[in-house]
Amino acid sequence: MTTDSDDRRLAGEELARERSEVGRLQRLLDQRTRALSSANEALDVKDEFLAIVSHDLRNPLNAIALNTQLLERLVSAGDPRLVRISRSLESSIVQMQRIISDLLDLAAIEAGKLSVQLQPGDARSAIEEAVEASRSVSAEKSIALDAGIGPDPLLASFDPGRIVQVLENLIHNALKFTPNRGRISVEGRSTDRVVEIRVRDTGPGLQPEEISVIFDRFRQVEKRGRRALGLGLYISRSIVESHGGRIWAESVPGEGSTFLFTLLPP
Repeated sequence: MTTDSDDRRLAGEELARERSEVGRLQRLLDQRTRALSSANEALDVKDEFLAIVSHDLRNPLNAIALNTQLLERLVSAGDPRLVRISRSLESSIVQMQRIISDLLDLAAIEAGKLSVQLQPGDARSAIEEAVEASRSVSAEKSIALDAGIGPDPLLASFDPGRIVQVLENLIHNALKFTPNRGRISVEGRSTDRVVEIRVRDTGPGLQPEEISVIFDRFRQVEKRGRRALGLGLYISRSIVESHGGRIWAESVPGEGSTFLFTLLPP
């Protein structure tokens, strides 16, 4: 026979179990809610990503298709427009190669498998190679592009191909936003602890809120309504960080921007 005390004790234990179960269910509900929110966010990112990829790839593909058709009609006539068409095709192919390369690098970064082979060397060679590779595009836009490096070596431990990739990304970014007859300078210097490389431009500059997100994945400062993948700076950050360095931007709106990154000594 139970007493009132026993009944109260049993009721208290049952209430405690019920509260515990409610707490467990609440925690489970919170976990499912967070998981659902993350899934929806991932789907939104995927949809945005696919929309931008299809947009960016469609333009060069259409240009190649149209110019190829025109090229076929003009080949036998020796038309002077052949040179212009050839350059347009080459530009479209380079653009598509850049997009595909960025997507492959993004997949490698997300999987933690970005290939970086460090070796001691002189970073001046990477600066010179990147500048020369970008000189034809800068000439087309009447933008002065120069390598501001001195006679002293910039000794660092780095993957030459990857650092050229970073520099080409930074120069490509500067070329997009620097007006005709502007200037881009790629400079390097050694400090006691690191090699610092910077890309300066005379473009419109960046707002503080733009600087805070410009190296994020799929983020790009939008000019003239153009959408793009915005992967170049994100990939550049990943490459520099895999070298043990850091990358950042400095800017005064209306006075151009400077993108800087560091490499460690050998």
